[in-house]
Amino acid sequence: MKRLGAVVCLVLAVALVLPGCAAKDSGTGGKDSSDKIVIGAALCQTGIQAPLDEPALRGAQLAVDELNAKGGILGKQVELVALDGKSDPVTVGNVAKQLIDDGAKAIIAPSDFDFGGPASREAQKAGIAGLAFLSGIPGTIGGALRMNGGAYGGETKDVLIEARGVDRRGAIHVYSNADMRFSYRHCGVAEAVIFTQALLQGRAGDPAEIAGSLTLLGVTKPLTLKLERWVCKDNPFNKKPMCGGNASGTLKRSDFGMKYALPAVSDEVRLYVGFEGYKD
Repeated sequence: MKRLGAVVCLVLAVALVLPGCAAKDSGTGGKDSSDKIVIGAALCQTGIQAPLDEPALRGAQLAVDELNAKGGILGKQVELVALDGKSDPVTVGNVAKQLIDDGAKAIIAPSDFDFGGPASREAQKAGIAGLAFLSGIPGTIGGALRMNGGAYGGETKDVLIEARGVDRRGAIHVYSNADMRFSYRHCGVAEAVIFTQALLQGRAGDPAEIAGSLTLLGVTKPLTLKLERWVCKDNPFNKKPMCGGNASGTLKRSDFGMKYALPAVSDEVRLYVGFEGYKD
C-alpha cells in the first residue's frame, strides 16, 4: 500500500492543539479509505474544555471545506470526523484511539495538554508522528509562523508547506515555505500581515524501544520505554551537534511496594522521560 503522508490545513483558531497530528501509514493498522483522507478530532465538545475546543473544531471544519472546494489533498477529499472528549482525559484518549482504529490519518487534540496528552500518546502508539514538537510551544499557529516556533528539536519551518495571511487592506496572501524566509525565531513576512492558516505535513513514525531497569524504594524491576521522538540537530546558539528525544513506559506501582488506595486508585503508572545531550 502506498504511504500517504497526511497534509493538514489548520486555521488560526486551531492554535497549537496538535501534539499528535501527523502522517500515518495505512499499513500500521486501522481502516484505509482509498477515496478520502480522514482527519480525527478528539476535541471536547462538552465540559470545561469545550469553550477552548469548540472554536478550533469550527475552524478545522472551515479549513477542510476550503480544501475540498479546491480538490482536496493529493486529489482526495478530506473528511473531518469529530468525537466528544467530554473534558475528560481518559475519554479523550479513548476517542482518539477509536478515530485511529477507524482510519484517521491525523489527530487534532485539545489545546490543554492535560486533556490533549492522552490523544497525543494514542497517536504516538499508532506511529503517527511529525508534529508533536508543536505541543511544546505556548502560543497559536499564527505566532508559530511569525516566530518560526520550535521545541524538542523541531521547528515550524520543518513542516510548513504553505501559509495564508491577510493584510490591513483585507487582501489574502499565500506564502510558500521559501516565501516565509524563515530564520531562528523569525520570518521575513511583513509584520502587517496576520496569519490565518497553515498547511503542515507530518510523517509516519517508527517507534523504537529502550530496555533497562528501574529502582524505586529499594526494589528493582525491568522496564521498557518506547522511544516516541528522536531528533539530531545543531544547537541554534553554539552550533554544536546535539540529539534529544522523548520516551514513555508503563509500570505497576504495587511491584515496588506502593499499594496505597488500591484498587480505588489505579495500579498502573505511565512514566514519561525527556532527554537531550551533545554528540561526542
